[in-house]
Amino acid sequence: MQTVDNMSLFERTLMFYKEGGLFKLVKAFIKYTRNSRLWELQWKLRLRYYLLRGKRTFSIGGVRTTIRLNQYKDGWESNFAYKTEHLVMEEVLKELKPNDVFWDVGASFGFYSLLAASCASAVVMAFEPHPITVERLAKNIELNRKSNIQILQLALSDSKGKTRFNMIDSDINPGSSHLATDEINGTIEVETSRGDDLIENGTVPKPDIIKIDVEGAEHLVIKGMQSALPSCRVLFCEVHPNIRKYGSSAEDLEKILKNTGFRIEKIQERFDDTYHLKARR
Repeated sequence: MQTVDNMSLFERTLMFYKEGGLFKLVKAFIKYTRNSRLWELQWKLRLRYYLLRGKRTFSIGGVRTTIRLNQYKDGWESNFAYKTEHLVMEEVLKELKPNDVFWDVGASFGFYSLLAASCASAVVMAFEPHPITVERLAKNIELNRKSNIQILQLALSDSKGKTRFNMIDSDINPGSSHLATDEINGTIEVETSRGDDLIENGTVPKPDIIKIDVEGAEHLVIKGMQSALPSCRVLFCEVHPNIRKYGSSAEDLEKILKNTGFRIEKIQERFDDTYHLKARR
């Protein structure tokens, strides 16, 4: 006699639906959530619902943020960020004070910028060089009706000029695009600037809180803002395995921050050896 355990995924789904309709099917998903194939089907059904609505609202630290969803990759990326960085986002909200200037370096589609902008008196600088992602970011700002976010379409680094930017994964996950480390197809040229130069010429105000997520080039961003760091109270930084492709290491990055007067702690780790630092004075 065939049991539920040895049924195929399709047979299980059909059985639960016939016996109890959609309600029992959902309960079955919850019961068997440890089964990765059932979890995947559950996630796809939920994502299809959000895609039909065209948006999804997340709640973090009591702050509600709505992300526009136009394609499957939008839903995947926003869910991945929420699942793997929610502790970092909560810490950012805890550290924000009235009138703070928040730099979101590698803003992607705007999760952190939108959260920081929930503090009405905050000033948010969103740095994002990827043209497709900049468009998504602008739409999310409009959707959430945030007037205290300024987008700067450039990559912060340790020098001013132009550099190649890897677009090869842009159709799957625009947030994973990064400065190119070699000559490959699927790159574009983007503007780079030093954070210190932007402050000096009056383009942006000095930061009180900084979040950096640039897929391995974080140390270049930090080297370009040595004059700005003394005024920075808290810095959140992703440490990505790609850092070695840019000629540095996690140890070197932490050493730079410690030498600048920060105390460092890990606040969230990911399965791919990526982790997040919180550096504060």
